[in-house]
Amino acid sequence: MKICLLLMFNLALSHICWAKTPYDYHDYVDVYGAPPAIAQQIIAQYGQQIDQLGKEVIAISKNKSTDEEKFNHYIQNKLNLLATIKKKYGFLYADINTSIFNDPDKIFNTLDVVQKKDKNRMKFVHKRPVPRAQPMRTTRSFDVVDKMTEHKELVLEAMFTGDKAMLKKSNCPVYHCLSNFEHPKLKPYLAIFNQAAVQHKNLIKHTIQQDDDPVRREAAVLLTSHMTKPHDIIKLVMPAVYDENEETRNSAMLVIADTMKKAKYYDVNLKPFIDYLDSSSTSDRNKALYVLSIAAESDKNKAILAQRAKSQLIKLLKLKQPDNHNFAYTVLKKISHQSIGEHDFAAWQ
Repeated sequence: MKICLLLMFNLALSHICWAKTPYDYHDYVDVYGAPPAIAQQIIAQYGQQIDQLGKEVIAISKNKSTDEEKFNHYIQNKLNLLATIKKKYGFLYADINTSIFNDPDKIFNTLDVVQKKDKNRMKFVHKRPVPRAQPMRTTRSFDVVDKMTEHKELVLEAMFTGDKAMLKKSNCPVYHCLSNFEHPKLKPYLAIFNQAAVQHKNLIKHTIQQDDDPVRREAAVLLTSHMTKPHDIIKLVMPAVYDENEETRNSAMLVIADTMKKAKYYDVNLKPFIDYLDSSSTSDRNKALYVLSIAAESDKNKAILAQRAKSQLIKLLKLKQPDNHNFAYTVLKKISHQSIGEHDFAAWQ
């Protein structure tokens, strides 16, 4: 059920305000990586099936008692549909990303594809594992990296049980939080992590760079947000932006973005995040866009983005899924100093 856990975690991080409006799946299915004409063909022929798969995975992720057979049935249906689409259009890669935004009944699905002529984009799919040395594990019973993993599991459990008090992110006392530390179950972790950021910095750094367990690498990335100097955090976390594990690199980008935002620190190498705008993963693009939306507060960065990223930002603006569309619009407005409408694509060219 790992996929469901990760989906639940991503859904809980969305800014949600409930509103009821008529639902038409055509408004909530995107295809990214194919020409517009092909994308429209796919939505016309397979959009309803993609939408149904999205509904199924959301239902599974909300129901912690869902049996394995139902989950496996969903996976098989998804794989069958993706195989059909790949074969028909000759794609090297296809996958579906599902998310909720603004309304629990509006389920956004993006079919991410890679065409044969764009085979260089496969680097985002098949990231080469980084050769790593022997992991640095403490011989003591206490390991702060494991404590962060434990903390994240409590937050995930709260998502399953609907414990809204534990899921609040307001009043985050450090640069990045999974949730607040005011809840009685979470409160003890704050002092532990703050102390570890000073006393166990070498362990945190080594785990990010050398541990072969992606769960521990992600936990170490999250621990950096308890350090005090923004420059140190970003320098330490930046290598994890290239991690072959999606959860680890996504957490790295979230930590970097939130650190930049809180510290008003914009002196960051933008290249990795501009590169990720062309990723075959909706989640990668979303996190990179978040970083760039903060970086665009700097005049220097605005000029870089206008020169190197504008065309890609316009492509992402055309998507319906808010995870990509909204951030792309935010960045475009900042770098252009114009108030062009978010759907006036011709004016953005």
